[in-house]
Amino acid sequence: MTSVAVMGMGYVGLTLSVALAKKGFNVIGVEKNLDVLTQLKEGIPHFTEKGLAPLLRHYVKAGKIRLSQNLVGVGKVDTYIISVGTPLHKSSKRPNTDYIGQVLEEVGGHVQQGALIALRSTVAVGTSRKIAIPEIEKSSGLQVGDGFSFAFVPERTIEGNAIQELEKNPQVIGGFDEASIQKASQMFAKLTPTILSVSSLEAAEMVKLMDNSYRDLRFSYANQVAQICESMGLDANELIDCANTHYPRNSIPVPSPGVGGACLSKDPYILADAAKKAGADASLLLEGRRINEEIVADIVNRVAARLDVIKKPMDQVTIGIAGLAFKGQPETSDLRESTSIWLLEQFSANYPEALIKVYDPVISDTELETLGFEVSSSLEQLASGADVLMLMNNHASYTEIDPYMITSKMRQPCLFYDAWRMLEKNMFDELDNVEYLGVGV
Repeated sequence: MTSVAVMGMGYVGLTLSVALAKKGFNVIGVEKNLDVLTQLKEGIPHFTEKGLAPLLRHYVKAGKIRLSQNLVGVGKVDTYIISVGTPLHKSSKRPNTDYIGQVLEEVGGHVQQGALIALRSTVAVGTSRKIAIPEIEKSSGLQVGDGFSFAFVPERTIEGNAIQELEKNPQVIGGFDEASIQKASQMFAKLTPTILSVSSLEAAEMVKLMDNSYRDLRFSYANQVAQICESMGLDANELIDCANTHYPRNSIPVPSPGVGGACLSKDPYILADAAKKAGADASLLLEGRRINEEIVADIVNRVAARLDVIKKPMDQVTIGIAGLAFKGQPETSDLRESTSIWLLEQFSANYPEALIKVYDPVISDTELETLGFEVSSSLEQLASGADVLMLMNNHASYTEIDPYMITSKMRQPCLFYDAWRMLEKNMFDELDNVEYLGVGV
């Protein structure tokens, strides 16, 4: 069976490796981080993902997934899949291709005649043709087309359900030439029933950026509606539900405390940067990003203002924040670009005297302790003595909260901030000295 080297064992690479092993491929997982590598060799994933742990353990034990820090000594590889991260430069918000550059050089030094190289990382339009292929040609001495095939195969799964989606979501494929498309299609057809080949490498790169930028923009619309409703004393969720019900032309999302995560917070900037270089206007994308980022500051300011109304100085309050992962459904332990982290940073910067406690139903206490805040092991412990309790992601367990029980542990009068509206507002109507707040209400 074909041997596949997956470069980068993060959220994208590790789930893909397991999915490929399930289909019979011999997988070599390459990971530079020694701590992560050691853990993976024991069959233990370094993040939470539904169904991942038992499959990883099984395929590592069976020898279908081998782990290595590099390509030295791994033998012949038929296909290389590059799935390392492409973070933004913090100041410029432009894509950082340093990690990809290092991997391209390593793959170029190992690739043999006839192999397929597939780039899966999210990149700016033109990266495959202008950066990736020339680097591999330089490092390998081979020419694309004659010496090796090249395709761009974007990842389009949702964290928390990635393995299942890898087996059913369409796989978009763009290739350097028709032979590259055919090679990539033959491999991914073993994984998913639907292959969508597009006209060029650039087209495939663009599809991925369109996906996430569109989703980010939709969420920004809902969040701006929520801000308007707050200013008018209206309930955004009530109105969105009404606007959507039995009306086929609407599909307005529910408001949220901003839009985070490693993809949606990044990809609109990558697309906007590429658009600017092409002389196109991407101001709508950037405006959506602004709304989704600034809503966190709005939440901080609103909580502080309400605490002032109930005569609780910010230098004397205790704030409990639940839900640190960037999303709750499907559940994940991913803290990258979480709006909850942004919230913590803003509270800490603006109100350093406030006591902040944190809790997450998925992330371990040990990992939470690295954030530098007091960690609670349960929601009840988090609420105990708190002046504010904030539910900052949409983990399903929050729907089981008993408002009376949880707020009875708080220091009243108090605020209950339900960012995702996991509980009904009217559940708090009969509670004295408790004010219910949320995005859009």
